[in-house]
Amino acid sequence: MIKNIKKAIVIMIIIMALISFNISKSFTYVENNIYVDNAGDLISVSIINITSPPEVIVIPAYQPSAYIAYYVNNYQTMPVDFNGTDLIVLANETGLLNVTYLSLASTSKQGIIWTLNISENYYTKIFLPQNSIPININPTPISVYYSSNSPVILMPPGKIFIQYSLSTQQLAPHKTNNYIYTIGIIISIIIIIIIILTLIKNKRKKEKVEIQELDERDKQILNAIKKLGGIATANQIMNETNIPKTPLYRRLSKLVQMGYIEEVVYGKTKSYKLKDQ
Repeated sequence: MIKNIKKAIVIMIIIMALISFNISKSFTYVENNIYVDNAGDLISVSIINITSPPEVIVIPAYQPSAYIAYYVNNYQTMPVDFNGTDLIVLANETGLLNVTYLSLASTSKQGIIWTLNISENYYTKIFLPQNSIPININPTPISVYYSSNSPVILMPPGKIFIQYSLSTQQLAPHKTNNYIYTIGIIISIIIIIIIILTLIKNKRKKEKVEIQELDERDKQILNAIKKLGGIATANQIMNETNIPKTPLYRRLSKLVQMGYIEEVVYGKTKSYKLKDQ
């Protein structure tokens, strides 16, 4: 009996491990980058490969002022919400999902020392301001290198603590310049969002135009109604066109939705009448 219980426990552990493995493989992080400017503001950009939608993505966020989630290939935006500690994103398609947010309160400053204290779920590249000097990094980074005079620090998942100072030219930045720079970032993100939404709107308009194009059978139905005096029952249209009942009703419903014909009822008889185009 005890052996059977132990065996059952082992099987349950294996099943739970397999389930956990499958869940973890439903999406993978392609990139996870954080950009810090000389005013201490932060832009986080995560590129996530969604393989088994629908999927709920949870991304730690630090008082985000603006955020957006969209697919890279078609600019389709996804629902995203902030629950006080994390961004919650619903991904319902396969492909690369871009989740970007701006935080204006991600760092603290004491004297000439800036402190970035965050937590990330995945390997993260942190781009510090240009010409800044890393002073204290915990835990030990995987690598540190420079890109366009910006220190780039690759950190493992978990809590991240980085202290740095700005160069002599940046130690006392003008407040107005910082304010303008921050407003510029916000405006840039808003412009990006507007562009994405415009692309989505144009795409939907294009799809709508494509849907409204009539094929030969649609035209055959319209010509049959016209020939029958501009109004006809489904049976009359079927006899005139030889289109089977099921596809005929489907196309009649489509033509009603598109505004080419309308349903009219006389007593118990439903007919289809051409609309004035």
